Amino acid sequence: MKKGLFFLGCLFLTGYCFAQKDLTQYYIEQSKICGGIDSVMKIKGSWKKESDDLAFPDKTFPRDQYKFVNARVDDMLDLFKEALPRLNGFEPRWSRGMRGTSYITNGAVPYSFSSAYFDYYCNTNFKKIMLGDETGTWAYVFVNHLNWFCDVVDSWDIHGEGKTFTIYQLPKKVGKWKEATVYEPRAHGELCRAVVIGHDGKVPWFTLSQRQYLTGLKNVLEKKKKDALDHHDSYEEKTKKSNETILKNSSPEQAKKIREQQEQNFKLNQKGRETNEKIFNEKLKPIDDYLATNSDETLSKPAILDPRAGIEGFQGSFGDEEKGGIKLITLAGKYFNKDLPRYAPQFMVLYWRWTEHPSSLSFKKQFEENFPLEKLKAMIDK
Repeated sequence: MKKGLFFLGCLFLTGYCFAQKDLTQYYIEQSKICGGIDSVMKIKGSWKKESDDLAFPDKTFPRDQYKFVNARVDDMLDLFKEALPRLNGFEPRWSRGMRGTSYITNGAVPYSFSSAYFDYYCNTNFKKIMLGDETGTWAYVFVNHLNWFCDVVDSWDIHGEGKTFTIYQLPKKVGKWKEATVYEPRAHGELCRAVVIGHDGKVPWFTLSQRQYLTGLKNVLEKKKKDALDHHDSYEEKTKKSNETILKNSSPEQAKKIREQQEQNFKLNQKGRETNEKIFNEKLKPIDDYLATNSDETLSKPAILDPRAGIEGFQGSFGDEEKGGIKLITLAGKYFNKDLPRYAPQFMVLYWRWTEHPSSLSFKKQFEENFPLEKLKAMIDK
């Protein structure tokens, strides 16, 4: 593997690598009864086509244009075959997929190339080498959609104009690969990587500025505060109404006890209201203070969140990306070119995952050394 590849993470993740080594060694030990790991790795798989996943395609995308999607996915298959010239120890299976709707009205349609790599292994019960029926080794190209790349946080009004945007948490950057920024998506832990390909090296999102983040968070907290206080405010009225029938059919002594309990509950409710109001006011104060005391230039900088505080726990200062700071993003509608055919890839997420099995590690090594990323980039806008 090339010296510059960042994923030789054993230099940095010592504890993880010991665990990986132990598990890999376990698979090696288990294979001895079948002639050793070399016997397993001598078995060569072949590409198999699985059924396409077209269960939930964009309903506005004409069915007579599916052939253009299929042609592009089939071209991606050729790139994966180029990346994996040696299928020793595993069996690849691939399929096409179309799920979800475009991020913009009548825009770029989402679709995928999907592949899974099943390990050959030594079955110690039968004492023979068999093909596994489950796998944690996958590789995908998500076209015109983010899929597992990042987590949805919420829908926020980041401009204070009443229009909400879907907000995502950007996964952390972990290095460079073939001159592309590499991310570690949160969906599958440390054993997965992803790169994003777009127009001329651009990405289809923008990072929230400090002002946008604080505006969005303030709107979220104010709504939660209003909902909480409204709940407390309506409690007494709802309780009185529900108790009317009970009081009418109760003896004077029972009615007195019910009213006493009711008043006690009202006092607890009022105390709860005051506590909730105080909590939300404490959360809103550092937001208001920061907006009031910082310049437009500062507020236009990217919002880097302290992971210890969480997405909604702003405490008056921002974090540092180099120390694990969190970035929030939202899709940039202006990124998408409506003049292009809807089936044209306007951005793609290349996503791969592996396990500690020797054949999966062979997949990872070949993939990262050989994948023709420039050829995938050449498919953008075509």
